[in-house]
Amino acid sequence: MQRSPLWTYLRACSQSSGARLSPGGLASRLRCLNGPAGYVLSDLAGKGETFDLVYSTYGALNCEPDLRSVALNIRDCLKEGGMCFISVYNRFCLSEAIASVLRMKVSRVVDRSRRYIPPLGHSRFCVDIFSYSLAEVLSCFREHFRVERVFAVPALIPPSDFAASLDGMVDKGRLKKIDAAVSGLPLIRALGGIIPLS
Repeated sequence: MQRSPLWTYLRACSQSSGARLSPGGLASRLRCLNGPAGYVLSDLAGKGETFDLVYSTYGALNCEPDLRSVALNIRDCLKEGGMCFISVYNRFCLSEAIASVLRMKVSRVVDRSRRYIPPLGHSRFCVDIFSYSLAEVLSCFREHFRVERVFAVPALIPPSDFAASLDGMVDKGRLKKIDAAVSGLPLIRALGGIIPLS
């Protein structure tokens, strides 16, 4: 099984310090913060708090209207040599576009391609969404970070609310393997559903 960069980093921290991911070990030193990223990061940066790692899960940064200031605040919250792992829903998702057209939901393709997607009637997440393309994300983060890895997740598999329509039509296990194999290709990275950066 291929490990994510975050898992590899956590495992390396655990092994190098002799700690384990258990109470009293590495888990006791992790700090999970919830809230709008822009507010949380701005507050932490203003207090001078710094961290070894900043991780933002899928789509959290899509609730932020100004990704450039978020990237700056992440930089200000990281210790020297710290790491940042982010995932952003891509504005242009080939698999969702194909699935939407096949299911006669073309408006969903149009909605996702907008910069701002209002929550009622347009966003399937029921919150304000600001969609970003790969180029926009890289533009915001390359000012402050050395981007080591970019890939698409998923690259070919449609969104979860459409995936059930594939039952019996395709071998999902095989599709996942193909998806993993092509997720780092330049064109696929630009058109995958989610853009993880490390």
